[in-house]
Amino acid sequence: LQPGQTYTIEAYVYDLSGRTSSVVSGNYATKSAKLGDYVKSKNPKGLSTNVLGGLYRFYGACNAANEGCTNVVDNFVCFGTDSPNTDCAGNVTSDYMYRIIGIDPSTGDLKLIKNTEVTDGNTSFFFWNNTYSYSNCAGEACEWPYVSIYKRLNGLSNGQNEGSEGDTNVFINSTTSNVQYVKSTGNDKWYKMIKDTNWLYGDIGYNGSSNETDKTADEVYAIETGNKSTYTGYNKGTYTWNSTIQAKIGLMYIHDYYYSYKGDGTTNCYSSSAGCYASWLHMSKNGQSGNNQYEWTMSRYGRDQFVGYYTWTSTAYGYMDSVLPTSNFAVRPVFFLDSSEAKISSGIGTLGSPFVIVER
Repeated sequence: LQPGQTYTIEAYVYDLSGRTSSVVSGNYATKSAKLGDYVKSKNPKGLSTNVLGGLYRFYGACNAANEGCTNVVDNFVCFGTDSPNTDCAGNVTSDYMYRIIGIDPSTGDLKLIKNTEVTDGNTSFFFWNNTYSYSNCAGEACEWPYVSIYKRLNGLSNGQNEGSEGDTNVFINSTTSNVQYVKSTGNDKWYKMIKDTNWLYGDIGYNGSSNETDKTADEVYAIETGNKSTYTGYNKGTYTWNSTIQAKIGLMYIHDYYYSYKGDGTTNCYSSSAGCYASWLHMSKNGQSGNNQYEWTMSRYGRDQFVGYYTWTSTAYGYMDSVLPTSNFAVRPVFFLDSSEAKISSGIGTLGSPFVIVER
């Protein structure tokens, strides 16, 4: 029996004297597998066999002749459309194509990232914050819950830079050619599948003379999840990395990017020589290699000793760099698919046969 399938079961009684009872028949559905269990049952390429940074993670590198990572890391997901065969299969730049960063081992939820960047028309999406001046981006004004990226992705008012949707909720609008993160009044089934998540946020910059991103994946994960509670940076005093906000949509963490390359805790992507440009998660591997390859992460750098507040990006060259919040870089929304609301109807995770998400 396969999980999540309906079977017709017939039963009757046959006694020792050869008499047979009438047949009782009914349709019975087996319990649907959790999203993560279904994915693991297909033995997709690139999935770790152990938990790394809280998740079973997809990792791997693309060779130079295979920019789309097809048949290298089998973590393609079609989400947000009722027509997966036309909207996803074989289309690496589809607005409905996502990739699995990892699987939550306790819930079976999938952590997804949109394969291509979100755009307004044909332009790259976001400033970190729409203050237009780093001097106006001091302290709280440049922390994750208050910046324009967060507000726009989660449909909150005052999040506009250009084209804000106003005071609405996040939603995948499958009626448009461009996936928008606003709630539809007519169909909110996709919205329900996105889990409300407690997103951790904080500064990760210099601790005295040591750069906090010049560390291994395990060490960066410990900082970004608050396990390292305090550190001292330039002009900041002691900062606590334990702030959280509940929301549908976030961005990838620095540790997500680090783990995606080798799939172990020792990866370091701070330097261009680390080779992380080859990771499936790097912007150049999403089928739009000519587009913006600088991408915002969840983490803020904090205040520089000389200038103002910076935030972290993965660069076109594969390493991490801190840049001013007035820069306009790519954004790929990240969220958790709720295993209690969504299931996989088909697929094996390849580009030609992505995992297809439907209502549970």
